[in-house]
Amino acid sequence: MYDEQNEPLGRLIYFTAQKIGVQAESFLRPYGLTLEQLHLIKTLAADGELSQQHLGVATNKSAGNMTRLINRLEKKGLVARRGNPADRRSLLVTLTLQGTALEQEIAVLFEQFSALLHQEIGAQEKEEVRRVLRRMTANLENMECSNKQRSGADE
Repeated sequence: MYDEQNEPLGRLIYFTAQKIGVQAESFLRPYGLTLEQLHLIKTLAADGELSQQHLGVATNKSAGNMTRLINRLEKKGLVARRGNPADRRSLLVTLTLQGTALEQEIAVLFEQFSALLHQEIGAQEKEEVRRVLRRMTANLENMECSNKQRSGADE
């Protein structure tokens, strides 16, 4: 029998994230964007022009995945690439005027989405969730380091 009170946190987080993603994608569908593309656009809106490498780190994407995302956004006229004058081996990515306007429009939409998502959740509860998720993220990063050390010792 299913016991909601003892549901593993990992499972609950997974299913919640999945439902958030499905709802967010439905909000984005009329704009022809994916959640992954929006994350990249919002990062550029917040941080300004970035190298593809820095953008990949900021969005936790591999170089290949980053190239694919940027290509698609560039075809839509939302981002532009140019050579990096400080490093000829890299490219800088920036939002176009169209990309900036779209990000601002979608920001309003996602404020509404967030308000619906956070209904009946108080400020203290939100802060507690943030604290717990940050701790879990740190634990996962520590696990990654331990795994890398173990695999390095096996070689």
